[in-house]
Amino acid sequence: VANLNTTTSGGVGLTYVWEYGGLTGASWTPVANSTPTGATYTNPTGEDMTVTGITATGTHHYRLVLSSSGSGCGTVTGTGVIVTVNADPVISSNASPSTICQGGVANLNTTTSGGVGLTYVWEYGGLTGASWTPVVDNTPVGSVYTNQASEDMTVTGITATGTHHYRLVLSSNGIGCGSVTGAGVIVTVNAD
Repeated sequence: VANLNTTTSGGVGLTYVWEYGGLTGASWTPVANSTPTGATYTNPTGEDMTVTGITATGTHHYRLVLSSSGSGCGTVTGTGVIVTVNADPVISSNASPSTICQGGVANLNTTTSGGVGLTYVWEYGGLTGASWTPVVDNTPVGSVYTNQASEDMTVTGITATGTHHYRLVLSSNGIGCGSVTGAGVIVTVNAD
């Protein structure tokens, strides 16, 4: 959601027309739903306009053209505003399962893309993967985590045997930006 708000004054019988200038701001046309892809406009003939649903990434240019009715009255074109649409975050490669002995090391490596100002949260789902919480040292017993706020995490020292479930939750910063949860990965810990 992008709220494009302006303040205007003067004139009589004002006409407001919001225009879209594409990704470069070089060619302007009145806004129309689905231009750019997915766009829906609320109040495109008012002082303030709302844009929702844009799926085309990039820097989208908008401006307001204000006209006053009457003989000798003119038209004023605003300087414009940019709405930046970033790609949603994607986990394109999930971590691979690992089998270690008690106290061993498991490297959980993923590949991510998209988004801006990404937040990485590795979660632990216990032995069943039914209940997820952010990883903390000593859960499960003996575990020590490094880089748990990044794309790749290392877990060492697990002494509790069994199949331990992990997953990555990747979030993007911005209005309407989403998050994605990776497929769970199992770290099997065998007795020494």
